[in-house]
Amino acid sequence: MAESRELKSALLTKEVLSVEAGIEIDLRMVDSLLALVHSLHATEVNAMSDLVEFRHLKYIVAVAEAANITRAAERLFLAQPSLSKQIKDLKDEIGFPIFIRTREGVCITAPGQMIITYAQEALLARTKIISMARAVHRGEVPPFRLGFSSFINPTLLQLFRGAYANLFPDCSIHLSGGDPSHLLDRLEQGALDGALLPMLIDGPAWVVQQVSRDPLVVCMQKDDPLAREPKVSLSDLAARLKVFRDPAVRADE
Repeated sequence: MAESRELKSALLTKEVLSVEAGIEIDLRMVDSLLALVHSLHATEVNAMSDLVEFRHLKYIVAVAEAANITRAAERLFLAQPSLSKQIKDLKDEIGFPIFIRTREGVCITAPGQMIITYAQEALLARTKIISMARAVHRGEVPPFRLGFSSFINPTLLQLFRGAYANLFPDCSIHLSGGDPSHLLDRLEQGALDGALLPMLIDGPAWVVQQVSRDPLVVCMQKDDPLAREPKVSLSDLAARLKVFRDPAVRADE
């Protein structure tokens, strides 16, 4: 039998993809294409629950950032007593304080910091998804240009297309196959927005995230001497392996 080997595939992009509408999209992995959608859904369902309404998230973030209820109330255009009551009511609902009053203002409790972190992420996700949806509505999302190597599992490519279509409905994606080195050049030149390539890939300008593992196998004739061996190492195969280049790349490159 041959040594167990896997082909690891990665989604490769530049540091940040900037859409013409001014939206920054970070495509670090295929799953993250749906992360904002799933996050928003969970945020809206949980944040609008009986315990923590969405408006509470804005209130506690404002208080945390101002470290003072009076200044936070001014920022929110609320009366200070009203904001104080909202914070107290929230404390009574969840069963623990988010803030403790001090002479200078307020300080954040340990469990309160967890709620504040959640609130900040929820507010950011809401802002991003609304901006993205507005850009889709206005037709401001340009086609996403994705390169892919012929070694990439077709199922992975279909998964990416489906995930992108869910995140950006009615927005086109342009696929372009090619040799990994050729795709890297195109990515560097700005002709591609991202690429699905076999790992390993490294470079300071790239965001590389492994997105799949696929088994690699060696095929040989039944009467091949190596076929009778219980285990075949890569060194035994090295001189006989062939790597086929992409026909779109010239043979002299």
